[in-house]
Amino acid sequence: MIKSLKLPFVMVAAGTICLPVSGLAQDLRAVTLNGLVEVEATGSETFAGVKSSDITLATVEIAIGAQINSAVDATIVLLHEDDDTEPMELDVGIIRIHPEGAPFIIEAGRLYVSFGRFETNLISDPLTHEIAETREAAISFGVTAGGFYGSFYTFNGEIDEAGANAGEDLQFGAALGFAMEGEGTALDVGVGYISALNDSDTLQERFDMDGDGIYSAIQNYVGGYSAHLAYSQGPLNVIAEYVTAADPFDSAELTFNGQGAEPSAYNLELGYNFELGGKAATLAIAQQATDESQALGLPETRALLGLSMELYEATCLAAEFARDEDYSVNDGGTGNSANTFTLQLAVSF
Repeated sequence: MIKSLKLPFVMVAAGTICLPVSGLAQDLRAVTLNGLVEVEATGSETFAGVKSSDITLATVEIAIGAQINSAVDATIVLLHEDDDTEPMELDVGIIRIHPEGAPFIIEAGRLYVSFGRFETNLISDPLTHEIAETREAAISFGVTAGGFYGSFYTFNGEIDEAGANAGEDLQFGAALGFAMEGEGTALDVGVGYISALNDSDTLQERFDMDGDGIYSAIQNYVGGYSAHLAYSQGPLNVIAEYVTAADPFDSAELTFNGQGAEPSAYNLELGYNFELGGKAATLAIAQQATDESQALGLPETRALLGLSMELYEATCLAAEFARDEDYSVNDGGTGNSANTFTLQLAVSF
C-alpha cells in the first residue's frame, strides 16, 4: 500500500524551505512514498563580472520508507540535482532500529553523519554546509534522555593516508546537544566532532580532481568541530552555526597564503513568520562568512535576503538575493563582489 506521507529522519535537500517533513504512519508494515521537486530561475555574475542566467530542475527527491515492525524501519532516498547528480543517484539508504519506548536508536547504511545541522529559511545552502556536509556508509548509535541527545558514528571514508592500505582507517565522530519545546518556544543547541573533515563532500572533491572516483592519498587526517543553536519564540526564529577544521591541512593539499589552510565558516540567520494575503510566509536575512577557504572556491562573506510564501498546500514560491564578497588579492582572491538572484518554485508530495 503506497501512501502520500512524509518520512521521519529523511535528509531533505538543504536549502528547501516551507516544506517540512512530518511523521510516518504508525501502522506497521506501512510503505510510504514522498517526493520533492524544485525548479529554480537564477541570474548571477562571477567575481570577474561575467553575467549569466539559467533555469534548472534544481532538485528531484524521491523517498521510500517501510515500517518493518515496531522496532525496525528502512528508508531509501533517490536524488537528482541538475549539473550535480545526473543521472539520479542513491542519496540515502538506511536501516533504523528503534525499539518502542527505548532511549536509543541505531542507524546503518549510507547516511549524512551528525556533523553540522545546516538549518536555513533560505534557498541557498549555508556556507557551513559547503564545508562540512558529510555523507558516508556509516553506523550510528544515538541516545536521548531528558531533553539531552547524543550520537556516536563510525565510517570508512574515501580518503586514505599515504602509506596506509586502502580502506584501512575507520573514522568516527560524535555529537551532543539539548532540545526543548514549550508553548510557542523551541530551543536546540549542540556541538559535534568528526575525526576526518577530509571526508566531507566538498573536501573529497579536492582529492578527486579527475572526477573518476579515485582519490589521492593525504599526509594526515584533519578533524573538525561544529556548534549550532536554533531558537524560536512565536513568529521569530534565530539560527547560528559554526564549523571549523581542528588543525591546518598540509600546505600541499589545501593552502591559504602559502601555508596550510584551516578552513572555517559561520552562519547567522534571523527569520520571521507571518501571513501575506492570507498565506503563510517567511522573511529571512542572513550573514555568513568563511575563513581560509579561498582554495575551496567559497566567498569570504555572503549576505542574503529571502522571502518565501506558500501558494497552495505543499506548494511554495521563494525569492532570494545574495551578495558575495571575494577574498582580497593578497589572500588569493579578486577583492570583487558578485550578486545572485534566485526564484524557486517547490512542491512536495
